[in-house]
Amino acid sequence: MTDAELVREIAEPLSGLNDYDRLLELIGDARFVLLGEATHGTHEFYSERAAITKRLIADKVVERMPDTLKHIERYAADAMDIRNTLVAKMQQLTPSQFEGLLRPAFQQDEWILIAVGAALGFLVGELQVFIMLHH
Repeated sequence: MTDAELVREIAEPLSGLNDYDRLLELIGDARFVLLGEATHGTHEFYSERAAITKRLIADKVVERMPDTLKHIERYAADAMDIRNTLVAKMQQLTPSQFEGLLRPAFQQDEWILIAVGAALGFLVGELQVFIMLHH
């Protein structure tokens, strides 16, 4: 069998990006993919090679994303030491700065907190008066 006959037998025509699926299956988990050319300087070849490269990179990035993110998350947690940084920074806040940090979280329900505090204060005061008068 000549080289030309072998190429004709195994070659698969491409008509768009979805046709690259079979090519990507053949590439599999290869560390290196060499995209050579038989013709030099043709615009069509360079366009197709760029499209194959983009598709290959995109597929491999998406495929490896979960594992990569695990490493990044571990690195970020260690490198930035977020928990200890937050604790240290919050300990450095003055009482008014700390209140200013928390107040927006409770501001919408602040009137409820004030009303409940007033009611509890009134009830405890009345209980105290009752105990003092009856003992």
